[in-house]
Amino acid sequence: MLYFYSLCLPIFSLIYVLSIFQICLNRHNILKILMSFELILITIILDFAITSLLFDDSLGLVMALFFFLIAGSETAIGLAIIFSFHKNINRIDVEYFNEIKG
Repeated sequence: MLYFYSLCLPIFSLIYVLSIFQICLNRHNILKILMSFELILITIILDFAITSLLFDDSLGLVMALFFFLIAGSETAIGLAIIFSFHKNINRIDVEYFNEIKG
């Protein structure tokens, strides 16, 4: 069982680094940025869960559940903003987000 935990943490770290690299590469498409940000949150949550299972502590699982709730609400709000922006301007590029001021 310890081998499984020690295998998961480097994989989650690799996914975390690749997601940050994806955000740096795609600065124009807001959907890719949002998906990469969600992937970062999910890897952090899974790190909490795996570490809590490794140390036999339930606090990490409670924190993981709380962070899942926060990540889900953040995704819903972000997608609602993106869809309303696309409905009004017909573009979802980051460059055009200055038009929603006011």
